[in-house]
Amino acid sequence: MVQGTSRWLVSLGTCVAVLLPCGVSQAQTPPSHVIPAGREALVRALFSTTSDASAGECVTQDLRIEQNQIVARYSCAGRAALLRMGHPSDAPSAARRTSELALWSPDDSAPPALLAAVFERVRVAVWQWEAPTNTPMRHDDAGPETADPAQLTPSQRETYRRGLALYAAHRNAEAFALYHALARENPHGGVLGMVVATLASTVQVGDLARLRSFADAHPEDPLAQFEAGVGAHYIAHARVATLAEKPPYYRLALHYLDRVGSAYEFEPRFWIYRAVSHFRLGEQGPAEAAITRAIALGSRDPDVLYCRAEVLHRVNTAEAVRSMEQYLRLEDELLREGAAPGDPNKRRRVEQMLRTLRDVLAGRAQLPAHDMFDPAHPHDVVGQLREAIGSRPVLYGTAFAALCVFAGVAAYAARRRRRASDRGSERLDVSPK
Repeated sequence: MVQGTSRWLVSLGTCVAVLLPCGVSQAQTPPSHVIPAGREALVRALFSTTSDASAGECVTQDLRIEQNQIVARYSCAGRAALLRMGHPSDAPSAARRTSELALWSPDDSAPPALLAAVFERVRVAVWQWEAPTNTPMRHDDAGPETADPAQLTPSQRETYRRGLALYAAHRNAEAFALYHALARENPHGGVLGMVVATLASTVQVGDLARLRSFADAHPEDPLAQFEAGVGAHYIAHARVATLAEKPPYYRLALHYLDRVGSAYEFEPRFWIYRAVSHFRLGEQGPAEAAITRAIALGSRDPDVLYCRAEVLHRVNTAEAVRSMEQYLRLEDELLREGAAPGDPNKRRRVEQMLRTLRDVLAGRAQLPAHDMFDPAHPHDVVGQLREAIGSRPVLYGTAFAALCVFAGVAAYAARRRRRASDRGSERLDVSPK
């Protein structure tokens, strides 16, 4: 059972002791409705009970997303309780229903207070179902940071909780505005981590232009510089179309993070983004110095270890392996304590990268020519071919030459068609002010 500070962590919604694997439905026929990808945070918010006095003495113990149902298990004054949520057409007649959702206790073990408290949140939830597909779930790597409520006042905790509900409902623009305001009041206690999470989820080139404009107009404002730097970092990592477009944005990220000065030196993610931006620009020394500062803060944020593995994986593979192993152990520990949400997809990626690094360390393989941590965009054909050529030049050399010829002919043919529209187009300026 979660006690002490962990109860506050669970009450903030970022830290329910749950793992959300994408399981297989027990139905004998394929379901007509399945749970869409990206609903994990919302599910945690719906079924967390520790902060809700109306739920009695019930504490969430386990929470699982099956293909078309959510299964939640609780401990209620020492007794086990079970709830399920699914589509109304799949629910028993005694279930409580909205137009899109149904909630019930299959074995009638859930106390009435628990059922009523959870249904009150289910009743107002914004939910959509999807038809069955084979598309795997995808997750944003910039998930919410473990909060430290001891650094927040009661009113700030309530603001944090409201922001988390918006984030869980995928209302990231509203959540970002709330955490932005809270960070001006108190940037500690995980608040800057939620600024990052809500910004990284949605930032586009146009948003970065606005962040830069404000930061340039207010060079003394550390939050403005931090947001512009983080925004530039995620444009490079997740938004640009080709490998060649990434470096200017990473340089821009460092430009604005340099302007933050010493204001946020307490925040591990300030050092993470400096370290990773330097690394992706090929600047190994500054990258190692920055990630060392992040480690020295003693943070229990697993991403500090993940980024240390990235920074070291080419120069000290053994240390990178140890960092990856520590990442997995810390994630497991936080899940057991109820101090962090899990991300099954990211965990699978980490486990795969760890296997690769172990093979390299044992001499069974060489490091991939491509960047495991910051790969080419799926539509960057030239970038992906370049990655392949790095490890198999004979096989792909001819294909690359043919692609270049084809690209040249296509570019010439398209240039005349684009000329008129290009005269009036604008490109984002990525040069530091």
